[in-house]
Amino acid sequence: TPGGRLGDRIKHVIEPRIVYRYVNGVRDFARFIRFDALDTLTDTSELEYSFTQRLFTRLHSEDSVREWVTWKVAQKYYFDPTFGGALAEARRNVFASFTSLSAFSFADRAKRFSPVISDIRINPGGRFDAEYRLDFEPREGRVTASGLAVNSRPYKEFFLGVAHYSVRNTAILAPFSNQIRFQTGYGSINRRGWNVLWGASYDFRQKFFQNNALQVSYNGACCGIAVEFR
Repeated sequence: TPGGRLGDRIKHVIEPRIVYRYVNGVRDFARFIRFDALDTLTDTSELEYSFTQRLFTRLHSEDSVREWVTWKVAQKYYFDPTFGGALAEARRNVFASFTSLSAFSFADRAKRFSPVISDIRINPGGRFDAEYRLDFEPREGRVTASGLAVNSRPYKEFFLGVAHYSVRNTAILAPFSNQIRFQTGYGSINRRGWNVLWGASYDFRQKFFQNNALQVSYNGACCGIAVEFR
């Protein structure tokens, strides 16, 4: 019973998970037109295993339990590293089997093991939350991608988010990058009334702004209108 900001009661849970997936019958993958996530589906025989640690807290003054910290470590083993012949060597391959594990590309050749994914999320309550994740490539013994995101709501409907992403992979998969992204505004996309959002991304390695975006919207009882400059 620590008390203080962590709460009056703390509970630690370890959650192991093993999932086997088998997909067969996907033909002529190279001829598919990429329209949505279903078009990245391939033949696969894979095993995903993970450990998730959860730290729950509760105050005597609250009825609900809050998941204060979550840490998940996961990896996949591919019994068919060619995915039924869909994988192309020396090219960037984007399959559903990869994107379900990581947002960063990691397959430019056949491989049995995916990177080890570590994802830590912190939600201390109030107006702040944060997430830190990294991809570790065991075959090369190095971190190939990492990301840190912090979000806050300092006052009423105002919000502020800052994120930093670093990619140190092969040129085929993704160019080296060191980027910071931030956004701020008032409201949300579905909130009734006036809403404003501004965001931008800057690459320190290339020394230029990748994008800037400003959106103003108004939502009524049955419909809304939005104007965006990008």
